[in-house]
Amino acid sequence: MHNFENMGIIFILALISVVSSMALWWRDVIAEGSYLGNHTIIVQKGLNMGILLFIVSEAMLFFAIFWAFFHSALAPTVELGGQWPPLGIEAINPFELPLLNTVKNTILIIMLAVWVCIPLYKLILSSNLSLFTLKFINTQLNKYHNTTIDSTIFNQQKLEGSGSDFEKKKEFYKWLSGFTDAEGSFIITSLPKGFNFKFSIGLHIDDLPVLNYIKDRLGFGNTYITKNSCHFNVTKKEDILKIINIFDIYSLNSSKNLDFLDLKKAYYLYQNRTNLSKELINQILELKKNMNSLRTNYEFSQNNITKSWLLGFIEGDGSFSLDRTNMTPVFSIKLTESQLPLLIEIKKYLENNLGFDEYSKQKLICSSVISIGKGKAVNNCKPLATLTIKQVPVLNNYLLPFLSECDFISKKGLDFKDFKIICKAIYIGAYRIEKIKDLIIKLSYTMNNYRLSTFVGKIESISLSEINELINAKATIEYLDDGLQLDIETKKLIHNRSNSSIYEILNSSGEILIKPNLAETAKELGIGFNTLKKQFDNQGSVVNYKGYKIKRLGVFKDKLDKKE
Repeated sequence: MHNFENMGIIFILALISVVSSMALWWRDVIAEGSYLGNHTIIVQKGLNMGILLFIVSEAMLFFAIFWAFFHSALAPTVELGGQWPPLGIEAINPFELPLLNTVKNTILIIMLAVWVCIPLYKLILSSNLSLFTLKFINTQLNKYHNTTIDSTIFNQQKLEGSGSDFEKKKEFYKWLSGFTDAEGSFIITSLPKGFNFKFSIGLHIDDLPVLNYIKDRLGFGNTYITKNSCHFNVTKKEDILKIINIFDIYSLNSSKNLDFLDLKKAYYLYQNRTNLSKELINQILELKKNMNSLRTNYEFSQNNITKSWLLGFIEGDGSFSLDRTNMTPVFSIKLTESQLPLLIEIKKYLENNLGFDEYSKQKLICSSVISIGKGKAVNNCKPLATLTIKQVPVLNNYLLPFLSECDFISKKGLDFKDFKIICKAIYIGAYRIEKIKDLIIKLSYTMNNYRLSTFVGKIESISLSEINELINAKATIEYLDDGLQLDIETKKLIHNRSNSSIYEILNSSGEILIKPNLAETAKELGIGFNTLKKQFDNQGSVVNYKGYKIKRLGVFKDKLDKKE
């Protein structure tokens, strides 16, 4: 190169050095700003000042060029012959080729600007990124210029979007809130030069499609696999801000909300710092040491339970199973004892939203159809609290139709489909046929942990023909209007401790009392249980006794039967 020895090698080495320096420097800048959050206000000002100085240097370069031109053209020196342009140089007509180049370049720049701005504008209109960018800008404006904008309403509109996708986005965020209450976590990590903030969801390896679904719907975050588990993590500074915005609008209902609020507070303290002082470090560490499993304070009031939230929560912490000892289907939600208030709120939601009639609601109030109990700690875990529904008519006629309107995303949806088949077979009494009973038990051994790819034991799969046999099984029980069950073949009543009846007492003055069972009714009338039972055996579902009119009414009926 230019006849210098080994200049080609020197040029290549110089080029490699420049490219390496640029790559390593930009790598550090991106890592510090995106992951470590080290771009404080001072650092940001320094970067902005660097760009500004670069632009000024470019301006000064052109200023120097034009200075030299006008200096020579306006006052030509003796060396130039006292004229401009100098002798021997023919000037180009500026209105020919130069003008053409100027117009061409101007049009090209305008076209590039238009084609860059059009997709950017569409991205801002359609992407959730607009919400978070605009919210961040709005926050800064509020902070530094006292701008008054109703950011909550504005941002919710941007988050949810508009048009046909509006409801889908809205329901997804509600589902994500419930799923996060069950499986999510908020983590603050101490680093040598600061702090890192992370939102994480960890699941079994079989549920990797769920995490990919969440990642695709959100448009950010990363998934990775470790042995038998998979994780969805959000760590970038700008993405953590997006998570904060989501759960600000679609709030959490469990104690995870307290962890979220602590992370949110620490995040803003850290990002708005002028320097990483010892006082700031201690503030964030104080928040960190009271989060997740270290938390001792669980007091909060957050009750925004919706159908989509409940679906997400059930997909995380719910269970559909079979008690094989007495052939009872069981729906349950198990949480730590500190989450007992949340289970109470879920119970209230179910009582008010499953479509129970007034008599059925009275039965719910006076019984443990939807029960909440406490359990002992197992394997050094914290004590448990459990919401349980075991009564088959409630499961088959109310809870399962309610959940059937939802779209399950995780493999819990497979358990739900099998559970529906089991509940129906038990509800109509098909389980009393020995072959059907065996098929129900066989199906139950393919649910929950048995269906995991990591299950070690032997599983006997159930065939499609056997599934169809369960679905089309013959009923052996007829449900009477007063809640009693009749054996279809023998035409005899089936005595069941968990009956679906309630008793209405009408006295001589026209006053009506509702009692949940026969024992309470007999006690109210001041007669013996067996005496009243004999009266019903003799008179049917309506008994007239000593001026009282007592009706036995069926509850938890099939909604289709009630419509008929």
